[in-house]
Amino acid sequence: MQQFDELPSWRAGYERQLAVSAAFSQSKAARKDESARLSELWTAGKPRNCNYQQILDDFCAQMHPDAPAFPFKCAKAKSKMVARYGLNKNGENPGWRCYRYTSMSNETAACIGPDGELTAEGCSDPIHGDGHYCNRVAEMEEVLRTACQCQFQQRLDDFCSQMSPNGTGDFECPRAEGFEGNMVARYHVNRKGGGYAWRCYGEIWDKTTIEGCLDEAGEMTSEGCTEVNPWKADYCARSKAMEEIIANTACDATANVTTSTTAMTSTAAPTCNIQQRLDDYCKLMSPTGVGSNLCGRSKGFEGTMVARYGLNENGGGPASLHR
Repeated sequence: MQQFDELPSWRAGYERQLAVSAAFSQSKAARKDESARLSELWTAGKPRNCNYQQILDDFCAQMHPDAPAFPFKCAKAKSKMVARYGLNKNGENPGWRCYRYTSMSNETAACIGPDGELTAEGCSDPIHGDGHYCNRVAEMEEVLRTACQCQFQQRLDDFCSQMSPNGTGDFECPRAEGFEGNMVARYHVNRKGGGYAWRCYGEIWDKTTIEGCLDEAGEMTSEGCTEVNPWKADYCARSKAMEEIIANTACDATANVTTSTTAMTSTAAPTCNIQQRLDDYCKLMSPTGVGSNLCGRSKGFEGTMVARYGLNENGGGPASLHR
């Protein structure tokens, strides 16, 4: 490949545009293969499930006549409610509602399984005739839609935003100067127009035509994915670390929830990685940090602090601490 840096500046820019256009045209199949490889990477060895029913039950458990406001304020919620896919008091309009009473039978698929399919297994039929339920069809469908999201791109962007010339470990990157806190993750080329890989890029363009981001299904996408400028080499090459983030994200492929009246798409995942997120936050603590990351006591522990629910120095005040 011709070295762009040896060309006159005006010619170099032109050649780069030609090179990247040709590369994207020729690599369509290769990018599909990459998408499949990443999908296999993040699903390997993980349970293909999401605790949808528990998430919906937790939503319904918040119903109460004295709740501050909608959607949890409901006059019919005079005892703990559960989520079921059932009928209204007229025996019509099947949908997700919070029911006060259920029967001992389980003849209808009124619950949702970890695979996103309606099921009667481990379920109880909702009692609808007495009208003791809270209508929250749209709200519960939204809960399902947003349940257990993978947030691949957000996790990768969060990783890249930590790049700094003064960082530690993977976050030390001289090329991040001037882009501290603003670098983004993209699957894109190097400054010579080749070598597709995950990197943290600094300069961002307004265009969104290149499939350089990951969607919730682990597929490469251009939707909401601003392009980056690789030609100035303002990037930090961290492909191994970034692929580990993808591989260690505890989530599942898209699961379709289909009923006779509605179809919903949800992204499944077994956990929310709460501890990992807290630990990642604590690792940002530094005596020279900015905002909530400024902590004089972190001196000597930069990049290694972890989150724990514990006591303060006086043995009281239990809370989540950085150690």
